[in-house]
Amino acid sequence: MKPEKLKSLFQDNLKFRRKELGLTQKDLADRIDAQQPYIADLENGIRHPTLETLAKLSEALRVKPDFFLAQESSKIPA
Repeated sequence: MKPEKLKSLFQDNLKFRRKELGLTQKDLADRIDAQQPYIADLENGIRHPTLETLAKLSEALRVKPDFFLAQESSKIPA
């Protein structure tokens, strides 16, 4: 899979799960000890998460880390 596709999957899945849980970007930022603009940058592909941030996002959104790279048909929360 091309890097652009992985980046797009991450962005889409992050936003999808955040909204699915009814969280604002600020809510999610608070859960991972970050600032709201950082979440916006992740969702817009401006920034990329470290492995530590990916782990925090997974915990905060109650999904396995591989969720963020899952294709539409296989989006299953942990």
